[in-house]
Parts: sequence; C-alpha cells; structure tokens
Amino acid sequence: QTITRKNALFAGSHGGGRTWATIATLLQTAKMNDVDPHAWLTQTLERIAQG
Repeated sequence: QTITRKNALFAGSHGGGRTWATIATLLQTAKMNDVDPHAWLTQTLERIAQG
C-alpha cells in the first residue's frame, strides 16, 4: 500500500489523482474478490474498445 500512496503523489494534477484513486480502488476491489486484476482490466478495456 505504501508504494501505491507514493505513486499517487506523482499523478500530476488533482484530476489525475482522482483518476488514479478510482483505478486503484477498482483493482483492489478485484483482488478482494479473488479476481485477477490484470485479467479483469484487460477484459474491461477490450470491452470498452469494442463499444
């Protein structure tokens, strides 16, 4: 968790920080529900790209 907080310091802007927090929350939620976050993110981005 410390690395995540440290990386968030370099988000670049308030909006970037919010975006980072949203993504980090989604990935952590996936982990908590025994879902592979990389696979989930890949599938989600593919679905978005396909419309």
